[in-house]
Amino acid sequence: MRGSPPHLPGSLQLGGPPARRAARAPAGPLGQVVLAVAWLLAALAGAGITGALIVLVAAKVWHRDVGFTDGAFIWPSCAAFQLITLLAALRRAGRVGAGSRRAGAGWLPVTRGRLVLLLAVLGAAFNPALAVLEQVVPAYQDFAQQMLQEAPLDQGGSPAAYALGCIAFFAIGAPVTEELFFRGWLWVALRRRWGAWATGGTTGLLFLLAHAAAGWAYLLLLVPVVALVTWAREAGGSVRASLLVHLAVNAVAVAFMVAERWVD
Repeated sequence: MRGSPPHLPGSLQLGGPPARRAARAPAGPLGQVVLAVAWLLAALAGAGITGALIVLVAAKVWHRDVGFTDGAFIWPSCAAFQLITLLAALRRAGRVGAGSRRAGAGWLPVTRGRLVLLLAVLGAAFNPALAVLEQVVPAYQDFAQQMLQEAPLDQGGSPAAYALGCIAFFAIGAPVTEELFFRGWLWVALRRRWGAWATGGTTGLLFLLAHAAAGWAYLLLLVPVVALVTWAREAGGSVRASLLVHLAVNAVAVAFMVAERWVD
């Protein structure tokens, strides 16, 4: 009688399929939040390094002093931050979506389109409402001045360059990168385990923390915007919904900024 062949593990078995490594279990909600914070810190570091290089080159090569509110510092730093954030969002979307970036980013057809459109209209009306408020409420005038002092932006240079920078980085770049990051892959990852309130609150808080450098007054103004985009994301079932609202808010804000620069 022939003895039975010994059992050989994995790929050592003759004619058997090669052994495969066990798939890594996806991180839980808290793990996803830690990853998001790590990527945001990396983006901030990239923006800071870029700005520091600009200051150094300006001093050594152009013999020019560049301040932290100068467009020569702001625009390259914004570009670095948004590029790193976008790359992080696309990378994490692929992981969360098991290879499908569309699924991982929540890039799905929008539901409840009328409600989302209404929220976009409200978002577009946000800055005009603030402008009216500034004219009729003296207390808000002081608040607006405080916000400008905490987050100044040097408007020196040509109006055309200022307008192009605002359009590229504030009207387009910020909504796209921020929505794909906060209410894209991170929303999808958290929403699988958490409810709408926990997911919206966590992504909204991280969104506000990412803008903390602008000062507390600006953060207070962002709270209604966060509420609108979060509502749109949950109601619309897609990152496209929150992106539409965010684009509406920033487009009108940039229009006000550019118009004020051209008038001055």
